[in-house]
Amino acid sequence: MPAASHALALPGDGKPKTEFQRHAKKLLDKHCKIDVNDEWQPVDDQKIAQLRGILSALHEENQSTQLLRVESEDREAQLALKATRKSVETRLAFCKEKEMMFMKKQEELRRHVLDNQKSLQDLEAQIEKSERKALDEQAQSRRLDGEIRALEKELQEKEQQRDTEQAKIGKMAQYKNFLEHVIHESQEEFGDDIEVLMNRYATLEGGSQELTQGNDDLSMRLDRVRDECARVQTKLQNEHLAISSQLHKCQVELEQHLQESQELEGRLNRALEEKELKESQVGVISMAIEQLFSRTVNSCRLPQRKKDATDVKFAPVRGDKSDVRLEEMFKQIIERVEDLQAEMHSTVQLGREKPKEEEALFDERGFMERVKFLYQRSTFLRERQGLGRFVRREPGFMSRQSRARVLHWAGEDDVRRRPERVTLGFRASVSGSRNTHA
Repeated sequence: MPAASHALALPGDGKPKTEFQRHAKKLLDKHCKIDVNDEWQPVDDQKIAQLRGILSALHEENQSTQLLRVESEDREAQLALKATRKSVETRLAFCKEKEMMFMKKQEELRRHVLDNQKSLQDLEAQIEKSERKALDEQAQSRRLDGEIRALEKELQEKEQQRDTEQAKIGKMAQYKNFLEHVIHESQEEFGDDIEVLMNRYATLEGGSQELTQGNDDLSMRLDRVRDECARVQTKLQNEHLAISSQLHKCQVELEQHLQESQELEGRLNRALEEKELKESQVGVISMAIEQLFSRTVNSCRLPQRKKDATDVKFAPVRGDKSDVRLEEMFKQIIERVEDLQAEMHSTVQLGREKPKEEEALFDERGFMERVKFLYQRSTFLRERQGLGRFVRREPGFMSRQSRARVLHWAGEDDVRRRPERVTLGFRASVSGSRNTHA
């Protein structure tokens, strides 16, 4: 470290003398000058690393050695610079000589051009004149070539016309001979002149043309009439087709209306048949209800109940069954059946013996499964599985507030096919019930 300090020491005036001292002073001023504010700031790792790098650079080599090495390099550079300057001076002298020679030649050429300028101008004028003349001659040559080609083409056309006329003359020679022969044969009519024959031919040719023109006019009129006829015929055919199509459409609509009428008539017949069937079924059911009610009344042993069942207020009004009367009839029948069931259960509990026919008839599972009272509102007629379609749509048959009780006996098919079986079944049931009650 003392060697480094001695190497970095500056002369008495404090100014660096050598190049190395100047670089060292610049480096120290850049990295080692400390500001007053830096004394109160902590030293970071980056600054420490910079200072360590500077220190290692100072310890690498002796300053005197570095100074000698730099001075030797400086001398070598000075020698190289002197050699380069000498070579450049030599080349500059050579270039000056070349420039002097070039200027001399240029001056000689300028004098030569000035001496021969007039002759050059005359020569250029002659060259331009010769070029213009050559261009004119070329244009004239092209024009003459075009004229030659046009004349050759015209000559060929004339030769073709000549050949054509000669061929025509050769072809007409036979006609001339024929005409001379005709005149010779018909000398009295035409004389000795072919002109008369030619005039006659011209007259006939004109008449033929007139007739041809008239024929063409008539043909055109005929074509127009045919076109008009075809147009009218097409129009009539179109109208006929339109009328036929409209007629076919009307026939199809008529067939559809007839088919719809037949379908509606069939539906009406089926509806009437169904109405008659249902009316008959309703009549059978009404008769069965009346018979059940009459048997219930006849088998009743209580005078008060019998009187209530036959009260005059439940009598038919205007030959029809009222809702109240039918309700009361159903009510009496249901009460009678419930009484019979209660009596049957009492008899079974007491242990009485009964005939097998009565057990089969009044068995709870046999009798009650065959006789059922179902309730359905009677505001309209509708089909319902298991109800036998016995709900009748009649105003006044059932009130809106009450519910109609419909009797289903032995299924829908039996009621539809054998309505008398229902009546007989009810009769047998009521007879058995009355005997048991007695």
